[in-house]
Amino acid sequence: MGISVEAYTSQIGSIALPYDYRHYDVAAAETNAVRCPDAEKAEEMAELIRRVKGGGDTVGGVVTALSVAVRAGLGEPVFGKLHAALGAAMLSINAAKGFEYGEGFAAASGRGSALNDAFKPDGQGGITTQTNHSGGIQGGISNGQTIYFRIAFKPVATLLHPQSTVNLQAQPIRLQARGRHDPLRRAACCAYRRSDGGNDDLRLLFCSRRLHASNDPHIIYYYCSVNCQAAQLFISAMPINRPCGFVLTPIKSSTCKAQSETP
Repeated sequence: MGISVEAYTSQIGSIALPYDYRHYDVAAAETNAVRCPDAEKAEEMAELIRRVKGGGDTVGGVVTALSVAVRAGLGEPVFGKLHAALGAAMLSINAAKGFEYGEGFAAASGRGSALNDAFKPDGQGGITTQTNHSGGIQGGISNGQTIYFRIAFKPVATLLHPQSTVNLQAQPIRLQARGRHDPLRRAACCAYRRSDGGNDDLRLLFCSRRLHASNDPHIIYYYCSVNCQAAQLFISAMPINRPCGFVLTPIKSSTCKAQSETP
């Protein structure tokens, strides 16, 4: 389908990138452990995680994701809004607590005259918008612009020091969590682990929407490595009135190969 899906860590605790995705080389997120495209901020984030972990605590963060080259027309205006599907997919990720797309909550303090994305000719016989405050989705339907959104993740609930809780008899006790923990990642912060894990879910979602919107007889072929749960969600999203085949081939215990096509 030609859709590019990328994500990066834009905030850990109170340390946040000051600009949106247009000011960064998103590919640079692959050069450091916390997956932040700003090297200086990445080191600050990593140091914060180490410091928080040293105190036996955890910290949350924000992941920014963007999808480029999404064709216009995906989604529906009422019950099948594209941003609603995105929100449902992202909020299904463990520890996700918030979702916003485009200007998001910042739009609440803006004015319509400043935030409206006015249409204009694209110079190739089509239509585009002058700005992209809406995050590539207008009226629940993609408009061809880059779709961008942010997901907030809470701090990991498992702390490295005793916590108050109750046992099965409702008696107050102190719980000391034990188990395997990544020294930098899982014990103190899960946010940037999620900056890569949700990409397959996004690809499946866009493929599903493409199948829903397709009215031509050409074969649509999509292939990626996904977890079985996401693949099952994809199967359930298939339009029931369109003949299509779906094959799941197990690769290992946690992944499957997903392949779909419509004749």
